[in-house]
Amino acid sequence: MPREADPLLEKRILDAARKLWNRGGEKSLTMRAVAKLAATTTPTVYQRFQNKRDILRALRQQAELSLFAALRPTRSPAQACQQYLEFAMKHPSEYELLFTGLGGRAWHHEPRPSFELMKQSVAARLGGSPQEHADLALALWALLHGTATLLVAGKADQRLSKQLRRSCLTTFEQLISDGSHRPNSNRR
Repeated sequence: MPREADPLLEKRILDAARKLWNRGGEKSLTMRAVAKLAATTTPTVYQRFQNKRDILRALRQQAELSLFAALRPTRSPAQACQQYLEFAMKHPSEYELLFTGLGGRAWHHEPRPSFELMKQSVAARLGGSPQEHADLALALWALLHGTATLLVAGKADQRLSKQLRRSCLTTFEQLISDGSHRPNSNRR
């Protein structure tokens, strides 16, 4: 009699991969280590995921959905800014995972609901379509990402961390305010 497929196998594999990622980043994430922690075999992991890059892509998509869930209830770009920084501080491993392989070709083709939400939020505040504000949203994201990365690195003392957050929020708001007074470069 053939064995029944385990409906939770993929979840176990991804849970194991996440634990390994949280322990030691990409270097600790091997197919063999994932299989062992997931209580399965390496060939079984390869049946579900072609390689480590596929596992990372799946973990990154889960992290992106977690970030999106944290940002979705916000009512303004400023609230989104604060929530983004909170997410990064509370979930540093997930945050780092979001940007693993940032320059890779696959990264550019993966869905980014949080970035789309930012464009929609800016468009709601300034008018126009979300796509018309892609450049501004990218600049805002770069500001947020830089600040979040500094905060997650944990090198700043509490006073500097507060100042970084305050400066980020102030600059975030200023960029949006300036965006309302300039023609958008995407409208060409």
